[in-house]
Amino acid sequence: MPRERERERERERERESKLQVKRFIHWLASGIVPAFLLMFGSIEILSLINGYILYSTGTSSSIWKYAGREVFFSLTLLLPILIPAWIGKVYSIFLYLLLALLTSINWVHATLYNTPVASYLFRILQETYFTEIQEFIQQFSSWNLIFPALAPFILPLPFLILSMKKRPASIKDTWRSSILIMVLILIIAGVTGVKKTPLKLVHWHYMGDLALAYISEQKEYAIFTNNITKNITLPTGIHGPQQSGRLIVLIIGESSGRHHYGLYGYPRNTTPNLVARKKELLVFSDIISPHSHTIPALSKALTFANHEGDPIGCSVVDVLKAAGYYVITLSNQPQLGQHDTAASCLLGRAHQSQFFNTGNTDGYYTAASHDGVLVEALKKSISRSGNIAVILHLMGNHGKYSMRFPKSMTRFTDTPPDAAQHALSKGQIRDINDYDNSIAYTDHVLEQLFLLLEETSRPTALLYFSDHGEALYEDGRTGGHAETAGSRFMFEIPFLIWLSKEYQKERPGFFQQVQAWTKRPWQTDDLIYPVLNLAGITFDGYKPEKDLLSPDYVQEKRVLGNKDYDILFQK
Repeated sequence: MPRERERERERERERESKLQVKRFIHWLASGIVPAFLLMFGSIEILSLINGYILYSTGTSSSIWKYAGREVFFSLTLLLPILIPAWIGKVYSIFLYLLLALLTSINWVHATLYNTPVASYLFRILQETYFTEIQEFIQQFSSWNLIFPALAPFILPLPFLILSMKKRPASIKDTWRSSILIMVLILIIAGVTGVKKTPLKLVHWHYMGDLALAYISEQKEYAIFTNNITKNITLPTGIHGPQQSGRLIVLIIGESSGRHHYGLYGYPRNTTPNLVARKKELLVFSDIISPHSHTIPALSKALTFANHEGDPIGCSVVDVLKAAGYYVITLSNQPQLGQHDTAASCLLGRAHQSQFFNTGNTDGYYTAASHDGVLVEALKKSISRSGNIAVILHLMGNHGKYSMRFPKSMTRFTDTPPDAAQHALSKGQIRDINDYDNSIAYTDHVLEQLFLLLEETSRPTALLYFSDHGEALYEDGRTGGHAETAGSRFMFEIPFLIWLSKEYQKERPGFFQQVQAWTKRPWQTDDLIYPVLNLAGITFDGYKPEKDLLSPDYVQEKRVLGNKDYDILFQK
């Protein structure tokens, strides 16, 4: 009997043990665990897509290494879905839409430029107006972009739907499985060796790293706007020219690459007026922008800031004003608000400023007016006495290129140079033709400005440059501009100076002297020095070694981000 009772107790313990296992499994299955795992699968699909993009563009050595590293941050991202009821569902949908959108942007960017999205793009988007986005989509939309644009939304969607269905309807048992998952995640995070800072986990995830970089750039931009609007530090000992009546005209082009200028040897004669005036011009042949986007390029070009870390100090507008110039800025680009963009922040500091394309009745910012409107605006601006400085900001050759010139001035509709070499599509050929037509229109506008300035008796100096260049499928696939794409065509820009006869009389021999220096290699983050040189302004702390127009100029390393341009693109 005792043995029989012992066996019965043993069998009872076995049944109880099996029952506990079944209860545990049922508890897990009826809790939040299935929903959590399905949502994790959804996020991992997006992670694998980004891992593939990083691997295919040479940014990461392995898809699986990246996907494995970012698992832990993905788990922490998912923690809020453990909250019961509708809050967890709303967060799940939000997380899916956010990461799918970012992955979609990343894949499209990689398709266009063979490089993943970098954090600077979000700052650029922040300063982009509605019509500019619309024009970009119109210009670069094609069938080969539909899949990378939609796949990040479609592929994880079944997992999201199943996750919604598997979520418990009540709070019962949910809290226990939620605690279990959180404890497991903490244990996993602890054994991964992330001891110094939790931010290391964030940096492991591509999107997390982008977010941290963007936050850092936002802080830097806030410092920039604060320094340029409130904490201005002017150089000491500023002195303007002894002569009165001088006129300085600084023309900022947009997305204008010198490789499509007939003036620089492009097979098409896109710049007949500049070519006809070539003997009157100082045409510099080896000038680059330090960036391939307007915001960082002009933030350096129009201040004392440069890649070597010199402080912003103040803008060129501030120094011109301090030296007695009446400063006028005329821009054919949207302002968006006095401090909303780097350009409006800098140019809005003039005595008088006018921004065209400021808006229309539907509330959107437009880009419809052509740069010819600036000619008449300049004519009205130079009638006053005293020294005047005028800064013109063109819409130039910004995509959508077909919007940058009147249809009546269309010149190029045939097959562009080297099109057959890369077997370009009809859309790419159309883009090149439109771009060349926009360059021809810029040439026309510059000629109208020259003719206007020749009518004045003022000693006048005009400097024209572009904020950055533009790629036009030179490799058969890359168009537009993206900092990380590494195309030299996005950085190599036109740079020329015109001096009136009256100006040359005031500075005899200057034109001939500078003519011997037009092959100097230089980049526009030190633009403030030659501009102030032309304006006849001196100040304490002037650095002649940075001045392209100084006999004491010293060639410096030219940097694109953290890369040496002259090593990267050896000629």
